[in-house]
Amino acid sequence: MKIKKLTSDGLLEPLTAIPVERNEKLYYNVFHGDPKCWEFRCSVDSRIATVKSNKPLLFDADHYVIKEIKDKDGKNILDQIGNNYFVISKNKCLTHKTDLLLFWDISNTLKDVVYTIDGFAKEIGKGYTGYKDNHIPAPVIEIYGDCKLSFSGIDEDKNIKVTYDYRYDDEILKRI
Repeated sequence: MKIKKLTSDGLLEPLTAIPVERNEKLYYNVFHGDPKCWEFRCSVDSRIATVKSNKPLLFDADHYVIKEIKDKDGKNILDQIGNNYFVISKNKCLTHKTDLLLFWDISNTLKDVVYTIDGFAKEIGKGYTGYKDNHIPAPVIEIYGDCKLSFSGIDEDKNIKVTYDYRYDDEILKRI
């Protein structure tokens, strides 16, 4: 599985994890969204990379997998808004090499944003960005085949409704 970030400008970029301190040790974590609204968070397995400095970790390969973190009773651990906690680790299985874990930044300059996911993809979590009372969703999508991601919202500066579509198919997923 590849891990990418779809920016609010429509650019597909490698995702980065940042070092955080926990129990007097440094670990990599991924944060998606804005801490003032809500962040989707996931940990990075320490076998992928050991933090030796405050340098971010770039996910630039195609052999990752994301797994839910469970408690001692086997139940999923959830954050305050119901997102599962996940850990990103390495995967040597080539079956999912063209799958994509997409951290989607929807433009935070719009109001009343609505998004849809159609096809072979599912939302696994969500953060939020925005300002004041305008909280924009920042979904995390697992894509494993042909799909279409769309969002629309009101551009207040121009006073118009705008809509954007992103399509992925097997050929595009192989080239990413």
